[in-house]
This record gives sequence, C-alpha cells and structure tokens, in this order.
Amino acid sequence: MLLTFRPAADDRSRPYRHRYPLLTIRLAVLLVVHVHVSWRGAQRALALCAALLGRQELGSPCYATVRHWLLRLGLFLLRRPRAWRDDWVLIIDHTLRLGQHKCLLVLGLPVAALRATGYALRHDQVTVLALEVMRRSTGEQVCEVLRRVRQRVGRVVQVVCDRGSDLLKGLRQFREEAAATVVSYDIRHLLAGLLRAELQHDPRWAEFLDGCTRVLAKVRQTAGNFLAPPVLRRKARYMNVDSHVAWAQQLLAWEQRGEWLALGEALGRPAGQAQAWFDEQLGWLRALREPLADYAGLLRVLELAEDEVHAAGLSRQTAAAFWARWQAQAEPSRWRVWQFARQVQAALRREGEQVPAGQTWLGSSLVIESLFGTYKELAQRSPSGEMGAEVLLLPLLTAPLSNELLREALETVSQEDVQEWLQEQFGEGPQTRKRTLLGGRGNEEASSEETQGGPRVA
Repeated sequence: MLLTFRPAADDRSRPYRHRYPLLTIRLAVLLVVHVHVSWRGAQRALALCAALLGRQELGSPCYATVRHWLLRLGLFLLRRPRAWRDDWVLIIDHTLRLGQHKCLLVLGLPVAALRATGYALRHDQVTVLALEVMRRSTGEQVCEVLRRVRQRVGRVVQVVCDRGSDLLKGLRQFREEAAATVVSYDIRHLLAGLLRAELQHDPRWAEFLDGCTRVLAKVRQTAGNFLAPPVLRRKARYMNVDSHVAWAQQLLAWEQRGEWLALGEALGRPAGQAQAWFDEQLGWLRALREPLADYAGLLRVLELAEDEVHAAGLSRQTAAAFWARWQAQAEPSRWRVWQFARQVQAALRREGEQVPAGQTWLGSSLVIESLFGTYKELAQRSPSGEMGAEVLLLPLLTAPLSNELLREALETVSQEDVQEWLQEQFGEGPQTRKRTLLGGRGNEEASSEETQGGPRVA
C-alpha cells in the first residue's frame, strides 16, 4: 500500500480543529494498518520522515494521537451508511483472544460484485457490516446481529461460515424470518471435516502422528534438528496436516537415494553412523510408505476441491467440475483415495444445489480468516493480551483511505464517541480494573497537542 502511495492535492490541508495535515494522518494510518508498525513506531517514523524530507509541517504527533486517529476512523467506517441492495452475501465468524470477549465480525459484498472480484476475495473487496463484542456468544445474539444487518443493508441471499454451533443456531433462527437465505459451509472447514471422518479412526494415521510427536521431542535439540517434523497444531489439526505428510514423503524419497555421506557431514558423523542415526530416529517411516501415499492422495483431493471453489465459486456445476479435474490425474489403484473423492464430490453437490440454477455464489470464508490473522498481528501490542479497542482496526483493513474519507471521519467522530462505543462493547477495560485494584495512575498520555475529537455525532 505504501509503495503505491501518491500525495493528493489537499494533503497539506487540515481537518477542522486539527493541528496536523492530512498527509501526516494518511501516513500514520498506512504505517500502522498496512506496514504493521506499532503506535510508537509510527510516531518515530513520522518524525524521521519530517526530518529527512525537510517537511517540518508534517509534524511529529505522539503515539496516543496516532491511536486516536485510527480508532475514530475505524468507528466512522463501522457506522457509515451502506447501499441498500437485495443481493448481499455475508461472511461471518468469531475471533477469540485472551480474556473474556469474542468478536463477531460480519463482512459483506453484493452477489453482483463477485463477477468482478472473483471468488478468492481480498480484504479491500469486502465491507465490514457489523462488529459485535460478546462475553458469551449465543444463537440469539448471532441472530440479532444478522437481523440488524439486514435492516441496515437489505436482503441477504447467502451467508458463508464455518458452521460453529452458535453460528448455526443463530442462522436457524435468522432463516425463520428469511427462509430464502442460503447458508454455505466454508470449503476449507467442509473438507477438513471430511478428512477428520476419514482419518480419526485410522490406526496407521494415529501411529504416524505419534511418531512425529516422538521424533520432534528427540531431535529438536540435536544436530539433526533440521530433519524434525513440523509442529502439529492442536487447533484445526485436520486443516494443517499436509506439511507432515510432505515431510515424511520427502524423507523417504531421500532415503532411497542413500546419500549417507552428505547426512554424515551435516550431523558431524561418519556415513555409517549417520545411517544408523537415521534408522533409529526415522526408520519407522518405512512401514508407513503405502499409507502415506494414500494420505498424500487424500490431500490432493482436498487441494483440487478447494482450488475449484476458490477459482470458480460455488454453483450447481461445482461437483462435476471438480470430478473432471480429479479424473484427469487420479490413480485408479488408490481405491481409498477414489472413494474419498466420491465423498467430496457428493458434499460439493449438496452445497452447490443450494445455489439457484444459473448462479455462482461464494464458497469460501478465507478472507475473514485472513482479516483475523492480520488483526491479531496488529493487536499484539495490547499490554494485557485481551481483546480491546484494536478491534476498531478491522474496518480499516477493508477500506480505501482517501483524504476525503479521513477528513469526514475525523470531523464527524470524536474520541468521546470512541470511548462510549468501547464502554458499550467491553465495559470496564483491563487496565482500568488493574488501576482500581492496585491503585496508581494509568497511562494518560493522550495527546494535548491534538484535539480530542472535533464535533460529536448528532
């Protein structure tokens, strides 16, 4: 984003009752949101730019001022009116951090826009329609949020999600009022569920995972740590097993070449000792050569299905298109893989049949997972580790930031508005609770050099 930054004609102008020009404000926002610089890092970077460029009018706002700018801009984007349409697609999910709160995020775009954007969406191709902080998510709360979104933007034709239990309960209630709304299962979670059902009772798969865990513990602190398997994730395990299968197959292929002298040089041992070390630590993989070939085939099925939905969207033709791609490269001898591909085809058919004939809709919620990943990276600077004001950065990740938008936001939304929203969403914050219990002053470095917000929203 910064690489394509172009100064605008009114960059030297200032929002009403603000000290710094729009150029400084835009740079601050881009540094935090797109370069992931901390609040204090943005303060230092702006001071450096002013000194190097000899542009003292840029100024050097303190980090609290930068933070206020971003939070006010985020709240403005969250509240601004949206076009009333009859073809909204929603993408919904929760993010969870330390502390007591979840954040329900609702993204949206019109079906008509999918033809131009494609089906593997970028952040700037969706809009934040709702952002609700909850202590405990229930189906009633989810339904109420969706109901408010519908009242605000118009008819919802599709909702894409990972089918978490509370989301499903809320969607069932929502569909009692909007029966025509299609609820689509995010393709990655759909496929991960099928893979889980295929592997969770497979003793050879359990043996493979146990072996990976055992080897990782034994070699990670040795000279052979470069051959250790990847760390197995506890969460969403079946969405992240491809690296383990690839690791095992790569080692087995290397072993067949028998380059023991090279391994000995890497381990600092003679070739014979290196081979004995390999046999001791990794020789167990040989007995799993055939099951691993099947596992690789299963993962290839998932890859083809996911690629089809990401590239071409979800429609009544999706299952047939996937099957044609699969048949073009299938190994008939892998009967287990063939049967699994049939299961995937049936699941794609069930999902696709919900979409009206002749239409192609969205089949992936990957964009919302990507947004949450970026948000968590930005929110790491929170001293308590709890979810807090930084959730207002989420709308910023999806919006083009023109001078006109910055000016309107800072002249419309005040810092007091932000504080009221935070109090409504979070109640008493962690730092306030800490000061109440332990005493002492908080970090009251909110800048006196910059106005606390301009006019309040009427």
